Amino acid sequence: MYYSIVNLEEHSHLINNTKKYLFEKIKEEFGLSYIPEYHYDIVNLEKTYMIPKRNSFYIALNSDNKIIGTLGIRGYDKNFEFFKGKYSQDKTASLWRTYIDKEYKRHKIGSKLVNIAEEFAKDHQYKEIYLHTQKDLIEGYHFWSSLNYIKTIEDNDTIHMEKKLNVLNLAAFKRKQLAKSIKT
Repeated sequence: MYYSIVNLEEHSHLINNTKKYLFEKIKEEFGLSYIPEYHYDIVNLEKTYMIPKRNSFYIALNSDNKIIGTLGIRGYDKNFEFFKGKYSQDKTASLWRTYIDKEYKRHKIGSKLVNIAEEFAKDHQYKEIYLHTQKDLIEGYHFWSSLNYIKTIEDNDTIHMEKKLNVLNLAAFKRKQLAKSIKT
């Protein structure tokens, strides 16, 4: 099965198709139409994911260049009371809008999207990644758990999860390498 994953910023001609895809997925998964306080990031894809340098949005395309999956990453910007002081935009990335078409699930597309986002987060010096999934999306929780995301809190219909990143501190690495070379 052929697919490619691209950065939406580099394929901005697909922005409107991506918005349409996202709203179709939200309708399919949750039975919801546009709700401004929940979907502002979709309407403002460019402002939310493409303009800020520490944010990004990825799409998976099949061989016909049809969107078959999505994932957005941005600095943590929620204000959940129970996470007050735990996460920040500086150290915490958050994953959003992770969808894969049903016929393309179980082909590692979601895992590949997440791997790309995790590398992006490391490259941009995030220390951890936050996400949330819905309790009634059992396969979603299992998917995230399989990628080593840990449940932090269950709140009503939502499962909040995180993953600590092993971010290479380049300056510290160079100091260790220099120290090793001096000892030998």
